[in-house]
Amino acid sequence: MTKNDELQEIFDRNPELFEWTRRTFLKKTGLAVAGVALADLWAVACGGTTTNTTTTGKPPVPRKGARIVYTQWNSFVKAGDTEVIRQAKEFSDKFDCEVVYQGITQDDLIAKTAAYVQAGDGPDVISMQYSWPFLYTNACLDVTNEVNILKQKLGAIHPVNDAYCKVNGVYRAVPYTIVMNAWSWRTDYFAKAGLSSFPTTFEDMITAAGKLKSATGKPIAQTVGHAYGDSLTMWLPVLWAHGAAENDKNGKVTINSTETMKAIDWAKRAQAAGAVFHPEWLDPDNNQAYHSDNISATLNGPSIYVKERDTNKKFDKVTDNAVMPAGPKGVFTMNLIFHDDPKLKAFHDVAYDPSGKPVGYWPGWPAPPSKKSSQAQAQYITADMFAKVLAGTDAKAAIQEAEDRLKNIWEKP
Repeated sequence: MTKNDELQEIFDRNPELFEWTRRTFLKKTGLAVAGVALADLWAVACGGTTTNTTTTGKPPVPRKGARIVYTQWNSFVKAGDTEVIRQAKEFSDKFDCEVVYQGITQDDLIAKTAAYVQAGDGPDVISMQYSWPFLYTNACLDVTNEVNILKQKLGAIHPVNDAYCKVNGVYRAVPYTIVMNAWSWRTDYFAKAGLSSFPTTFEDMITAAGKLKSATGKPIAQTVGHAYGDSLTMWLPVLWAHGAAENDKNGKVTINSTETMKAIDWAKRAQAAGAVFHPEWLDPDNNQAYHSDNISATLNGPSIYVKERDTNKKFDKVTDNAVMPAGPKGVFTMNLIFHDDPKLKAFHDVAYDPSGKPVGYWPGWPAPPSKKSSQAQAQYITADMFAKVLAGTDAKAAIQEAEDRLKNIWEKP
């Protein structure tokens, strides 16, 4: 049983899991206020429109001697963890308290967060992902005042971050950052295949996949499995770019459509041309494949390029990055780094269009984030649909199964 299966089993076994009251240990130790003060150091707000910035008081001050346990996923770039540890020490020294940093894998973070909530105990501050505040609403403190203070200091919040963190008008999490996924690709292999740039359309990607297979043997490769970041940011945009979606804005399941069949047809043609879609890959696997010189391109966060540039120094000069190609309905990105390195511009373009307007969507789009959209996301329903078809399952049968699974979430009371 995978960690994601374990998480779903927790959902099914205990449907009231996310309805318990606030953790009593936070109140008795006084760590809740320390936790939100810590956010003042780590939060990053970006873009969008500033609204409702009224605050109800001064920023909270941690109690002297408090012990604050902060948990987040291990960064794919070691310097990221080093910086957070440095900030934790700086905060500890400034406020005469102890900040304990816990780094765990992102897959462990999924299962352990659910276990912490179920047990009513655990870290004081958790770096949550996607729309977890909708799953753990009553386990999250109201941090509206603190977010409004940050808005005044740092500016407005990107609308995707805002949608993830605000539940029924109340901030249940402090917006932190956006991890944008773009395509990292080998310019030398593409040149060998007669390609001067990364494909700008999905149809062009099929052509590129065939040329790369013939000329280099190094495929365009991506996960079609239960990879927490890379699978979701690949297959939901593929679906959307072909005019399909899991559900409409009201939560009605719409995946059984002609447009979904078009998205599946693209995936089958890309695979036949030479693209490789791995059902077994988790988020670290495409990083490893790229650094091991086994593939020519993959969809990932900026960590592949940054690690090559700063640590490996093998393929940094022949690595570039590109935003997701367009489908018949345009370019769609899903937001899960900004820097002066021009090769990182693609990651900026995942979250902002050329005019500076914030862009990007979330699991369950066009419906707003909710507990049900989070539960659907946790089951990787769209990725499973593509994986089954690419493994030989009849497309209509795979779509029907996806529809049934989505209806089991969206249409139950």
